[in-house]
Amino acid sequence: MLTTPIDEYGDVPEPDQRPAIAEIPERELLAMIRRLPDRYRTVFNLYVFEEKSHQEIGDLLHIRHSTSASDLHRAKALLCKWIDEYRKNVE
Repeated sequence: MLTTPIDEYGDVPEPDQRPAIAEIPERELLAMIRRLPDRYRTVFNLYVFEEKSHQEIGDLLHIRHSTSASDLHRAKALLCKWIDEYRKNVE
């Protein structure tokens, strides 16, 4: 079970405020995904790469579908934060 407070990760930025990822090397993006906490990474990979629904993910991981949705939201928030930090460091 993840015990990090929700507010530590923040919210996913609105679409017009999301960091652009086009200029970030693929290896950097994959490294960021690997840095995610285990369950966030698992939910992210199942949802994004394997195109599973939250219900399917919940069934696979023995969690509620709402937990899957919440974990995905937190994973995206972390990735947005790390992408933004990366872009600031390379500018």
